[in-house]
Amino acid sequence: MTRADLEQLQKLRVEVIDLAREIDKASKTHIIDVVLGSRHVIPYDLHPIVVEGLDSHKVDQLRHQLTMTCSKVQQRLVELEQWVEAIEDSEMRAIIRMYYQQGLTQETIGKQIGYSRQRIGQKIESFLAKLKD
Repeated sequence: MTRADLEQLQKLRVEVIDLAREIDKASKTHIIDVVLGSRHVIPYDLHPIVVEGLDSHKVDQLRHQLTMTCSKVQQRLVELEQWVEAIEDSEMRAIIRMYYQQGLTQETIGKQIGYSRQRIGQKIESFLAKLKD
């Protein structure tokens, strides 16, 4: 696990929400076209007719693509969250959760658990350095 992996946590959560919106929107995608038609009676003059509907093939393709992407993103998110939950040191687990999952600042975390912002930064850096070993 690296810093970059942990930094993905919040971004992945946002991406899952965005993909869910896109999947919902895909089922509501309308197509509009205009064709020329004529009357059934004299005079047979041409006039535009608006045709509106769903291109079900495109909607199904888009929904499938978005669903597959969403599934991959959710799987990666679960892996990262499980890794965080497996951190043995409960204080470090809480700090990592607050910083990388919840997006809280080091200052806010420090106030919540009784450390300075600098000490929270040191703890995070120390923890990440141990991961590289």
